[in-house]
Amino acid sequence: MAGVESSGSGGSQTTAGTAAGLISVADYFLSLAPQRVYEAVQCLMGALALTPPPRIEARARLQLGLILYHHTNNLVEAREHLDKAMLVSQAVAHGDDVRFEAASVSARILTEQGSSQQAKTILRSVVESSPQYPYWHCRLMFQLIDVMAKEKDVTGVCAMLTKCAEYTQQVDAPYTRLLSMLYKGAYLLTHRNYAEAARELSACRALLDSYKGRSALELEAFYLVIQVAHLLVAGQVKTSKPHLKKLQQCVKSLSTEPEEPPVGGCPGSPLTAESFHWLSRKQIYIAVYLVSMMHWVQAGYTEKALSFADKAMKLIDELKDEDHIALMLKAHLLENTILCFLMQGSPTKATDNLQQVIETCHKHPQLVYSHRAVLHTLLGLYALSLDNYEKSVAQFTTALQHTNDPDLRTFVILNLAITYMKMRPDKDQELSDLMQSLQVDTPSTACQSLKAAAFYVRGLYSSCQLKLHDAKRHLRESLVMSNTGDLNKLTTCSLILLGQIFLSLGNTKETMDMVSPAMQLASKIPDRMLQLWASRLLGELHHMIGNQQSEDSERENYAKILGELQADQAEAAKSPHSGLVQWTVGDWPVPRGDEKSLSTAEPSTTSTHNNSQLLRDVPSVSGLAAKPSSSSHTLSWPSSDKAKDAGAFEQEPMDVTSSVQGRPTSAQGDASKSNISHQQKKVNEKPFGRVSSSTSNEGLAFGLTNEKPPSSRANERPLSGLTNERPSSGLTNERPLSGLTNEKPLSGLTNEKPPSIRPKERHPSGP
Repeated sequence: MAGVESSGSGGSQTTAGTAAGLISVADYFLSLAPQRVYEAVQCLMGALALTPPPRIEARARLQLGLILYHHTNNLVEAREHLDKAMLVSQAVAHGDDVRFEAASVSARILTEQGSSQQAKTILRSVVESSPQYPYWHCRLMFQLIDVMAKEKDVTGVCAMLTKCAEYTQQVDAPYTRLLSMLYKGAYLLTHRNYAEAARELSACRALLDSYKGRSALELEAFYLVIQVAHLLVAGQVKTSKPHLKKLQQCVKSLSTEPEEPPVGGCPGSPLTAESFHWLSRKQIYIAVYLVSMMHWVQAGYTEKALSFADKAMKLIDELKDEDHIALMLKAHLLENTILCFLMQGSPTKATDNLQQVIETCHKHPQLVYSHRAVLHTLLGLYALSLDNYEKSVAQFTTALQHTNDPDLRTFVILNLAITYMKMRPDKDQELSDLMQSLQVDTPSTACQSLKAAAFYVRGLYSSCQLKLHDAKRHLRESLVMSNTGDLNKLTTCSLILLGQIFLSLGNTKETMDMVSPAMQLASKIPDRMLQLWASRLLGELHHMIGNQQSEDSERENYAKILGELQADQAEAAKSPHSGLVQWTVGDWPVPRGDEKSLSTAEPSTTSTHNNSQLLRDVPSVSGLAAKPSSSSHTLSWPSSDKAKDAGAFEQEPMDVTSSVQGRPTSAQGDASKSNISHQQKKVNEKPFGRVSSSTSNEGLAFGLTNEKPPSSRANERPLSGLTNERPSSGLTNERPLSGLTNEKPLSGLTNEKPPSIRPKERHPSGP
C-alpha cells in the first residue's frame, strides 16, 4: 500500500515536472525573434493535457490567455483561459500574482469589447483584495481609472486618483504619489475644472520642491509640461514662454543624467508601488519638442515650429516600438506640421502629411476616434487653400458633427464663417446664422487666442457689410489682444485688414502705418499668403501717392509670390492624396494613386460670386487658435516596466497635451467694399486690382492664417486661407500630452488548448 502511494506521488511529481518543462519550452519559443507562437501554444496545450497541479495549471492558462489576446482574434477563448486561471489560482498558495494578472488582462479584453461595466466589476473585486500587494494594488487602480476615464466618469477618476495618492503615501511611495497627483491635476485641466486643478497642482509644487528621490527631474518635466500645455490651451502664448524656458532647461539637465532603471525593472528585483513611470527618456524629449512646437505655431513662427518637429520625428524613428504613446505624439506632431505648411502657403507639403497622419491614427483604434474631428478640420483648411469652398464647407460641417469640444467648435465655426464670406451672396443666410451663434458662444471660451480671432472675423464680416466703424472697432480689439499675447500671425492679419480699410477710405498715412509693419511680420513668420496680401496693398498705396518706383518694386514682388503660390497650388491639386477632401462619412480613406484629385483647372466654386474679387486675398483663420484635438480627452496612466504585461495600463492618452496642441482655424472672409470712395475707384483700375480685405486669424492657438493669392485675372483663384489647429486656448489644445504613461506589452506568455492562430485584427466596439 505504501508502495502504491509512493508510486502515485512519484507520478504526480513527474507530471508536474513535465508540465513545468513544457511551459519553460513555450517561454523559450516566445523569446525568439520572430516569436514561434504556434509551437508555444502546442507546448502549453500539452502541459494542460497532463492535468497538472493547480499552481502549474493556473500559470499555463494565464500564458495561453495572453498569447490568444496578443496574437489572435480568439478573445472569447482567451477570456475562458484567463477566467479559469483566476479561479484555479484562488486555491493556490502564493498564486495572487497569477490571479491579479489574469484579472487585469480579462478586464482589458472586456473594455475593448465595450463591456466596461463587467471590466469595472472585475477590477474593483481585485482592487479590494490587493492592498497587501502594493505593486498590484497601484497597477489595478490605474487600470480602473483608465476604464472610468474612457467613460468620462470625472468624479470616479478623481476619487480613485485621490485614493491612489493616499495609498502610496501610506506605503511610502513618494514618486508614484506625485505621479497620481500630477495626473489628477492634468485630468482636471482637460475637463475645465480649473479651481480644483490649481489646488492639486499647487500641492504638487510644494511636494516637488522638497522631493529628492529618484527621477526628480522627470517629475519636474511632467509638472512643467502640464503648466505650458494649460497656458497654450488658454491661448496665453506670452505667459507660457517663461515656463517653456524652464521646461527646456529642465530637460537639458535631464539629458546629462544617466537614465535610472525603474524600481523592479531589473531581473530578479521585486516589483513595488514605485515600479511605475511617466514616460521613457526619449518620449519625454519628444513631448517637450511637441510642446515647444505648439508654442511657436501659436506665436506664428512656423520655421521654428518645424525645426522642433524635425527633431521630434527623428527621435520617434529611433523608438523600437510604436506604442500608443509614440503614435499619439506622432499624430500631434504631424497635425501641427500640416498647419505650418498651410500657413506658409505650401499645400503640397501639407497633403503628404495629411496622408501620414491618417495612417498613423489607423495604427491605434483610440486615435481613430479621438482625432477624427481634427482631421476633418485640417481637410477643410486644405480644401480652402485650394479654393474648393464646397468641399471646405463639407469638411467643417463634418468636423462639427464629430466633436462637442467648445474650443474646437469655435475654431471650426470661425473658419466656416470665412468660407461663407468667400461664397457670398449664395451663403448670406448661413453666414448670418453663424455670426449670430458666434456673438453668443465666443465669450464663453477661456481661450484668449480664440477670442482675438473671433474679433478679427467679426471685423471682417463688418467690412463685408460696409460697416467700417464696427469693422475698425473689432479689428482694433483683436489687434490689442493679439499684440499683447504675442500672437504674431493674428497681429499681422489685423494690421493688413485695417490697412485695407484705411486705403479704401483714401487715408494713405494710416495705411502705411498698418501695412509696413505687417509686411515685416509676415516675412518673419514667414507667411507667403500674408506677404502677397500686404504686397498688393503696398503696390496700390504707392500708386495712389504717385511713387512709381516703389509701385513697380511691389508689383514685381507680388507677381513673384503669386507665381510661387499658384505653382504650389497646382502641384497640390495633382497629388493623389488631394482626394482625401472627398471623405466625410464611412471608414477612413486609403488613397490610391488612381483616385480623382482636385484639379486647379476646375473653376472655383466662388468664381461667379459678386464679391469673389474683394475676398480673394483673405486668408483663413488657420494658425490663429489652438489646434483641435480629439473630442474626448484621455490620459495615459502610469506604466510599469514589468516584463509580463504592461499593456494593462494602456489607455487613450489624455490630453495633457491636448491642452498642448493647437487647432486649425481658417477664418477667411470678405473685407473690402466696392466703390467706397473716388480714390478706391482709381485704385481698382490699376494692375493690382481692387482693394480687397483679407482676414487671417493669427492669434488663435497655433494656427496662423493664410491669405489667398489674389489674381489679377478673373480665372485666377486665390489660395484660400491656410489652416489652424484646434481652437481653444490659443496655442494648442489638442489635449494634454496623452501619453502620460507607458506600459510595456505583456511578454507573451503561453496558452493552453491550441486555438487557431490568426492575425490580430480587432476593431474597437466604440469610442
